[in-house]
Amino acid sequence: MGRPAIWLPGVGPGFWWGPPYPYWYPPYYYPPAPVIVQQPQMYIQQAPALQVAANYWYYCSSAKKYYPEAPSCAEPWIPVPPRNP
Repeated sequence: MGRPAIWLPGVGPGFWWGPPYPYWYPPYYYPPAPVIVQQPQMYIQQAPALQVAANYWYYCSSAKKYYPEAPSCAEPWIPVPPRNP
C-alpha cells in the first residue's frame, strides 16, 4: 500500500518520499579524543673535535738521522717540529 498524499494549502498535493514521519536522527557519537604521548627530549653529546697532530719529524741523536732514514734508534726518538724548506 502506498503512502497517502499530503495536501499543502495553495500548492497542491505533496508526496512524502522519505522515511515515515516523525523521523529521529540517531545521536551522533563523537570519536574519542586522540591521545598524544610526547616522547622525552633526547640530547646527544657530540664527541670533542679531534686535535690535529702536528706532523713532527723524529730524530735519532745516536744515528744523527731522521726517521725513516734511521729505521730504529737505541734511545727514544726526539720529536722535532718540521721546518719549511
